Amino acid sequence: MRRELERTTPESTGVRSADILHLVDELERCGTQMHGLMILRHGKVIAEGWWSPFAPGMRHGCQSLTKTYTSTAIGLLYDEGLVRLDEKVADIFPEYLPEQVQDRIRRITVRDALCMSCGMYRMPDVTSPDWLREYFTIETEKEPGDGFFYNSATSSMLAAVVRKKTGKSLLEYLRPKLFDKIGIDADNLRILPMPDGADNGGGGLFSTTEDNARLMQLYLNRGVWDGERVLSEEWVRMATSRQNSTEEDRGIRDCRLGYGFQMWMCRPEGVYRADGAYGQYSIVFPEQDMVVAINETARLGVWPQKVLDILWDEFMPRMPEKDACPLPEDPEAAETLRLRMKGLRTAPAVYAPIPEWAKETGTAGYILEENHLSVAPGTYHGLLGVRKTKIERAAFSFRLCETMQITFRQDGEDYVFDVGMDGNGRFNEKLPAWLVPQKTYVRGVWEGEKRLTVWFCYPETCFEKKFTFTFGKDKIEIVSEEENSSIAVQDVVTERVTGYKDK
Repeated sequence: MRRELERTTPESTGVRSADILHLVDELERCGTQMHGLMILRHGKVIAEGWWSPFAPGMRHGCQSLTKTYTSTAIGLLYDEGLVRLDEKVADIFPEYLPEQVQDRIRRITVRDALCMSCGMYRMPDVTSPDWLREYFTIETEKEPGDGFFYNSATSSMLAAVVRKKTGKSLLEYLRPKLFDKIGIDADNLRILPMPDGADNGGGGLFSTTEDNARLMQLYLNRGVWDGERVLSEEWVRMATSRQNSTEEDRGIRDCRLGYGFQMWMCRPEGVYRADGAYGQYSIVFPEQDMVVAINETARLGVWPQKVLDILWDEFMPRMPEKDACPLPEDPEAAETLRLRMKGLRTAPAVYAPIPEWAKETGTAGYILEENHLSVAPGTYHGLLGVRKTKIERAAFSFRLCETMQITFRQDGEDYVFDVGMDGNGRFNEKLPAWLVPQKTYVRGVWEGEKRLTVWFCYPETCFEKKFTFTFGKDKIEIVSEEENSSIAVQDVVTERVTGYKDK
């Protein structure tokens, strides 16, 4: 049975509520879009909050934080004696080897894969069903064990090792050996598939903020949970210590400080983190006996480094050592913190009345010209190798003042979205079946007599779209803007489409 984490006041663990409020202030000021925050000290939750529409039990894309779950599965295999760190990856997958294999490829070990030192400096085409076969055809530039190249395909290959060794998927294997033991609800987890149906162990997991906090609390506990040994102390020590130099990494400053087994070393001595794109963090502070888990979207120009700097420079200096005594209770400060965390939201409510012409029109439908619009986030088309088609038709129902409906037809199927027009969004549950995240949170506002702006938030992800609809006499102009829509770079993709009234 899942045991709930104990909730307590910050002061009972030696932390001031005011210092956590200061952290929240700094996080909101830095410009990134915060989604969720949990702080554990001595294994107890001393603060937690989610910026609406994000919520505590809601799955959220881990991005590369997935890698730490994958490496934990390898750790469990290691502890069972089912895999060796010096085992050659090519020996595990002989059926995927080409006739001519580079000698360096044959020498890549499981350890090399865990610490991103396979000697290769490019990835296979991860949108191809033959990605794993292609993995073994890449010409390496260095000897295995030399260099560092951050390679999500390598992490997915490690997930394939789990399946090859056990006959189970990553989540099936981890359920009894990890999730059930540390209180993660495995039924709530999802993972994106690779094009061949394998698990995307490099970035495809959807879990909750608390799941990620629990995982890293296990590492902080040196592999023990509620008195039971889950991971060997040897594995925890190796996984959380510097195994490879990352000085050649081109990412943020805190990605140049060393790498363990699918975990990053941090600027403060001894601190390490599980890390996913756009700022998905679960960070262990051993000297403070603390875990901080964060979900966010670090937008263009606001790199995730800013949040790390706040934690190192603003938060850590205020935190006591692990053996600090409790502070006197401060009910007023604790209540202020509780109310603040309860009332978090990503955007202020914006409201404008529905124009008279829309009330009179009631409903309207438009056939759209050729386009590359989609009801799904563009990033997932790329990740899953699903070709963008188009939105064929857009229809609007304006009859209700507080909620309207937009219906997009894509690939012959209608997707109906309730749109909050009273300053708050509305949740919807239907997206294309191939897409793992299914929720949208949609809000809109009239920004002129004929111009309607609608934001589509995908709250299980880091992604959002903005549609601007400008209505003419018999036609509509649509501008779609999508941030963070590229796998490789953060940018804004804009598309303009014209539609004509469906008579």
